[in-house]
Amino acid sequence: SNGSVAVSLPPPADPSNPRDGEKSAWYSRANHDERMRRVVDRARRGCTKKLLYKRIPVLTWLPQYNLSVAASDLVAGFTVGLTYGLYSSFMACFVYTIFGSCKDSPVGPTAIAAILTRENLHGLGPEFAVLMCFLCGCVVMLMGILQLGFLIDFISGPVSVGFTSAAAIIIATTQIKDLLGLSFPGSKFLDVWEQLFEHISETRLWDTLLGFACMAILLLLRKAKDIPVGPADTNKRTTLQKVLGQMLWLISTGRNILVVVVCAVMAYTFKLHDVEPFLLT
Repeated sequence: SNGSVAVSLPPPADPSNPRDGEKSAWYSRANHDERMRRVVDRARRGCTKKLLYKRIPVLTWLPQYNLSVAASDLVAGFTVGLTYGLYSSFMACFVYTIFGSCKDSPVGPTAIAAILTRENLHGLGPEFAVLMCFLCGCVVMLMGILQLGFLIDFISGPVSVGFTSAAAIIIATTQIKDLLGLSFPGSKFLDVWEQLFEHISETRLWDTLLGFACMAILLLLRKAKDIPVGPADTNKRTTLQKVLGQMLWLISTGRNILVVVVCAVMAYTFKLHDVEPFLLT
């Protein structure tokens, strides 16, 4: 009378009844097949090419890799290796190459990371530095699993700029005494500058000349790639002009390598002749 419809359900299967037992087995197989089908469908949806490229990004850019890019990577690798090779870790770079979301690897030794590591170790030694690196990796991996990358959006631009600028000032402060050939204790910002003015009369001439000369050469070589060689249209250049342009580009890009190698050979030559005008690391 109220518009409802009565539905009669079949009685539950009785396992003792052969016919009901067959029905129960059929329902069980049907449910099992349905579950397997859902698992297979979910696995098939999870094994798509799009998801594979997302999880292993190296597959997206590796097919477009060419000799020109390889040459640039080789110069970058030698530069980083010669500059930071004494205290750098390279395993993270290989891992990031495969699973990193950017084809240009940002993983490597940085002065900012070194400063933060030193400030948090409090002189506990390299074992704790390794432990802190491991714990940081665990935190980063957990943030990746939980998709917490959006938290970076809450760090304002001025904070990032201020942090980077402060780090640059601190780095320059820690290097100024080596640039002038001075040796004195103290690693804090104010302590370094106080000690610097106290020992300024002990400045070593050759170390200072070498440091400023290297900086000037680096700045000049940076502009070498901008020197015009032939017509602006590269297709109209001769073979000699193309080779000369590539050489200028290589010299400009690998300027750090040239400075490090030349200075190392020069210091070694002085060492062979029992002359040490420079303080050696």
